Order: sequence, then C-alpha cells, then structure tokens
Amino acid sequence: MKTKICCAAALTGMMIASSGAAANDSATGNRGLSPIIFHRSCLTQSEEYVLACYRYIELNPVRAGMVNQPKDYRWSSYHTNALGKPSKLIVPHEEYLRIARDQPARLESYRALFKAHLDEEIVGQIRSATNGNFALGSERFQKEIEAALGRRARRGQSGRPSSNQIDQEYQLDLL
Repeated sequence: MKTKICCAAALTGMMIASSGAAANDSATGNRGLSPIIFHRSCLTQSEEYVLACYRYIELNPVRAGMVNQPKDYRWSSYHTNALGKPSKLIVPHEEYLRIARDQPARLESYRALFKAHLDEEIVGQIRSATNGNFALGSERFQKEIEAALGRRARRGQSGRPSSNQIDQEYQLDLL
C-alpha cells in the first residue's frame, strides 16, 4: 500500500523570508547578515494529519496571543483557505480540495473546522514531529518512511538499547 505524504510548507516560508530579507537589505542598504527565520517541517501522512497541520499553522498567531482569530493575522494562509482570497503562493493540498466539491462549500467547511479547538494531543504530535524531524502519522506510516529513507523517522526510546534489541536489529540487517 502506498501512503501519500506531504511536507509542511517550510520551503515556501523560507523563500518568503529570504526574499523579504533581500528586499529589506535593498531598502535599508544593509550589507551585513539579514535576520532569517528558520522553518521546520516534517513528512506528514496526508489522509489524517494535513488539515490538522493547516489548523495548527493558522492558529499559531492565536496561541501566541498576537491576534484573536486566524483571519486577523495579516500573513495567514487562512485568508486563502477560509475566505477565498486569491494567492500566487498557496497551492491547495488535495486533502483540502476534498473538503467539498465547490469552492463556496469548501470555504464554509474549512471555516467550520476552526469552531472546535485543535486537540492538544494533535498539537503535541505536530510539535514533536517538527522539532524532532520525525514523520507525523501512524506507526505503520513511520515505519514505511524509515524503510524508504534508511533512517529513524520517529522518536526513539531513551537510554541504551538492550543487547537483545541490538541482536534483533542486526539480524534484520542481515536479511
């Protein structure tokens, strides 16, 4: 079974930050280092987590106390996703497009997602995955990503592995 994945829009954010820094340098005559905002991302199991990531990202300014609602944040993608404002930067994910058949219904359904609070467990999973550079999704999805990348894609256990675990992993490597 192939699992669809997506990656949080970190590259777009980095491009915006870079072009903004360049524009700032040009306007101010700054020749030194420009402040660059680093964005984190993670591979995400699209079926279950993409819309949660959308909500997480668009609610960040609200959680930070910067605004009362996502629509109040000037740079939020909420303007496009919930209010239909055209954007050359935002390309809708297929999970977003599946919310409804036509745009007016999709916008209304998307706004309805924000009437309920984002579950703190999901918020914790998203933070853990982005901060740790892990895959966000089911255990099966994480194992598929680990196999594809040849590296760990989920949080490991603390401490030294038991010799039994090391033997099992070595045996799997021999197969």
